[in-house]
Amino acid sequence: MNSLSPELQALCWGFFAGGSLLLGAALGYYVPLGKRIPSIIMAFGSGALLSSISFELMPAAYEHGGMLPTSLGFMAGGVIYTLLDYLLSQHGASDRKRSSEIQKSEAEQEGSGLALAAGALVDGIPEAIVLGVGLIAQNRISMVTLVAILISNVPEALSSTVGMKKNGRSFTFIFSLWFLITILSGLFSLAGFTYFQSFAPEVISMIMALAAGCMLTMVADTMIPEAYSAVNSRAGLAILAGFLLTFFLGKL
Repeated sequence: MNSLSPELQALCWGFFAGGSLLLGAALGYYVPLGKRIPSIIMAFGSGALLSSISFELMPAAYEHGGMLPTSLGFMAGGVIYTLLDYLLSQHGASDRKRSSEIQKSEAEQEGSGLALAAGALVDGIPEAIVLGVGLIAQNRISMVTLVAILISNVPEALSSTVGMKKNGRSFTFIFSLWFLITILSGLFSLAGFTYFQSFAPEVISMIMALAAGCMLTMVADTMIPEAYSAVNSRAGLAILAGFLLTFFLGKL
């Protein structure tokens, strides 16, 4: 994709990363994997994201703008995600990544379908923005971050789709949701590049760290608990494997 303009690169990579959600949704809807396999994959994806945040996103943010913008952005990202997640949980989206019947159906809580959609968007926006902003900071898409997002998106959508299907969500609702998030992933990646490219390095640093803070909080609050719920301590080994693989990729 190096022959494309930076704007088209941001857009295409955002679409590509978001497209893995559709793959996960298709696996969750059509392939009976049980509960343990999706949870192990979820743990592996969690480790991949943790490694990407630790060795790619945070160092890049620090090198671009220094400690203060990086620290402020990182903490702000965690606070913002926590507040949004709390608000969504009040409307039935607290268990949006669960593959069991614990998810709220529309009959059990009116508006939970919209909350699920909003929750999926909140989870996906930071990952999309960081691709576009990373293109500014590093003059390239971070392949390690991209791979980590791809690996984590599949089990996220898979587990959530299984839960939505068990609770009576329609095929149209489920795949329209993930298709919308895929489209928005590309658009937010493009927006991250085009909107922030003229900003000062400290602002770029803060935005990258903010996205990293959102992603880390999402992993801790939603992905790891879902993984642990089915496979208990074995989730730790899968997290280690995902972390180590992404670490190795960053050294190639």
